[in-house]
Amino acid sequence: MPDVRTPSLVDQISEVLRGRLARGEWPIGARLPGQKDLAVELGVSVVVVREALARLRADGLVQPRQGAGVFVVATPDMSRGFRVARIESTDHLRLAAVLEVRTSIEVAAAQLAAMRRDDEDIAACTQAFRALRASLGSGADAVAEDLDFHLAIARASHNEYYPQLLRHLYEVLMRAVQTAREQTRALPRRLEQVQDEHAGILQAIVDRRPDEAGRVMQRHLANSAKRLAIDIPGAGA
Repeated sequence: MPDVRTPSLVDQISEVLRGRLARGEWPIGARLPGQKDLAVELGVSVVVVREALARLRADGLVQPRQGAGVFVVATPDMSRGFRVARIESTDHLRLAAVLEVRTSIEVAAAQLAAMRRDDEDIAACTQAFRALRASLGSGADAVAEDLDFHLAIARASHNEYYPQLLRHLYEVLMRAVQTAREQTRALPRRLEQVQDEHAGILQAIVDRRPDEAGRVMQRHLANSAKRLAIDIPGAGA
């Protein structure tokens, strides 16, 4: 029987951390305590802390730096604006609606990235792709790395609103994405398929082929919906 307490506990801890950020306990640029230290201090497991931090990260409040820790990049009052309530993974109708919005944003962002990307963008997208591949290969759920890859593409569009909107939608979809990743691991070659899709998107952007970048991104997101058993009319067209 699934543990129904975990989502509410993660909600509580993410709100506690959000409150501490709002009070200025950790100002912008500050490094957060380690996950183990926070877990001991808050009396919860490291898994709960990790998921709570993932929510703050998806909301644009914190950002991990490899080998250095997790740092504050914004405060809650700075991130207020367009909001969508978090959706349970069983609410397929609302998940389909959010995925439909995400598809329109990401297809356009991929097309613009293919047209506007520079050498720094290519390096960032390639690094994010390699980090995602390594995380999946290690057996991790790689949800955070997946977000980083898609955000790198959105930033390469050179339109600041694409990464902002995507970050928020990803937070809404976080539990559904985790569910899809669990299901993907149970099926042969599904992880390889996911990475093949990512590789195709990256290559189209590197080659400056906007139509192909949009097409492959649309196919990838349509397949992501299928992995969640969610039907988005016209998504695979």
